[in-house]
Amino acid sequence: MTLIKYNTRTPTENGVYACRIPLEPERLGLLTDKFLLWYSDTWSYLGSDQNYRGEVKGWVGPLQRKAP
Repeated sequence: MTLIKYNTRTPTENGVYACRIPLEPERLGLLTDKFLLWYSDTWSYLGSDQNYRGEVKGWVGPLQRKAP
């Protein structure tokens, strides 16, 4: 079985990423996964002009968006 490890550095490429983020309420220390867009050094929601304002604990990507 191959496990995919989350990166914790700043992404170097624009694109869509699978991100691990805190689940509300954050004080519980639980995490969930969400797809976010990394563009111009900012995380934002897909299909939205709103930036993601929370902390990204880790990410995988950028993800392929076109069929091979």
